[in-house]
Amino acid sequence: MRRVGIDRNPVKDKFGAGKHGFGPGDPQTGNPATTPGFEFFDAVQEEMASVVEGAGFSLKPDQNTQLLQAIKQLAWGNTSARRAIVAGQGVTVSNGDGVTGNPTVALANSGAAAGTYGMVTVDAMGRVTAGRQMQPADVPGLDWSKITSGTPTTLAGYGISDAAAMRGRAPAGVGLDWNSLTLYGVYAVAVGSFDGSNHPRSVFPDAPTYGMLEVLPSLDSSGLLQRYTSTAADWVLQRSKWGTGEWSQWQRIGISTVVAPPGKVSHFAMTAPPAGWVKCDGALLSRAAYPALFAAIGTTFGAGDGKTTFGVPDLRGEFVRGWDDGRGVDSSRAFGSSQSGQNQSHEHGWGIWSSRTVEVPNGDFAPNGVLLKQVTGSAVEFDNYSYGDTTNLPGPANIVKGVTSGQGGNEARPRNVALLACIKI
Repeated sequence: MRRVGIDRNPVKDKFGAGKHGFGPGDPQTGNPATTPGFEFFDAVQEEMASVVEGAGFSLKPDQNTQLLQAIKQLAWGNTSARRAIVAGQGVTVSNGDGVTGNPTVALANSGAAAGTYGMVTVDAMGRVTAGRQMQPADVPGLDWSKITSGTPTTLAGYGISDAAAMRGRAPAGVGLDWNSLTLYGVYAVAVGSFDGSNHPRSVFPDAPTYGMLEVLPSLDSSGLLQRYTSTAADWVLQRSKWGTGEWSQWQRIGISTVVAPPGKVSHFAMTAPPAGWVKCDGALLSRAAYPALFAAIGTTFGAGDGKTTFGVPDLRGEFVRGWDDGRGVDSSRAFGSSQSGQNQSHEHGWGIWSSRTVEVPNGDFAPNGVLLKQVTGSAVEFDNYSYGDTTNLPGPANIVKGVTSGQGGNEARPRNVALLACIKI
């Protein structure tokens, strides 16, 4: 394609810089009109002929619509007018700008709210019509034996980053301090691991020497738990610590934890407390070293220093009485309070036998104010005069007061056996 040349008297820069156009000329001034020349017409002819022939048509001198047909063929693949866009199936068509053949196409709302979904419903047209999050029932049961390649060999390979690490065999040797095993994970334990200090056998000498040690953090990572599980049945021991505090004593857990929870008081036929127990001797213990016991009894038996210690019951030499708890037999008693010794109020009767057969029967009492009179001889007789009335006494009179003599020891007690009272930690 070419524009009219500068040698054909064009209107210079009519359509922009270097884009000359045709001009009508001016006979009065002698300025001729623009003459295209054969070059221009050759160029126009070949441009249009190329379009017609490019669309697969042969040039026909008697047809004036071949250029239009060629354009339709090239644009839409046929010589007919373009197809109209039809509304429906969620498509809307409008002609907002009013220009013919320039439609606006929009998709209608499918009914699914905008968002991210694990499960979607799709209609026959491929539109998402509903969505929801995945549920456990949506995950199919997979036969993992059918997956023979590409499976991870570690929990981290499955995206589990907070699992306890397998630490291998716990170090052996006399220098191993179990207090130093603080890295989270699982350790294999053998006999040599018990040659150091602070291991389970330091509290339970009969504990088996082969097993597994788990070191686990608390939920807020401020505490540690060591749990030793032996290969022998019924041997699971654990202990814990909080922050920079001391490790608690090793305890054997399992059935014994159910039978004797922290705070349970029992008596033992030995002079030292068994493992997992302390004496009920009123001692002050560390709240950090005995967290389970402190959680169970609090400061009921002593607040210690109010911050780091607490008291245990002192049952040495004491009989334990069931707490009244509102029954009314031992009312107004606070839980855990002590009570001094006491005898219930009661009376003892006594009587005197005289030679004149005047007596007060055994178990009865003479009336208040009875005066006893000393008469000739050694006999004592009753004369029924009122107390303080001495006007009618037959002779010298004395007011005699009787008190039963004391017998027994320095306390009231039943028969008993002395055992060691202890409390579960």
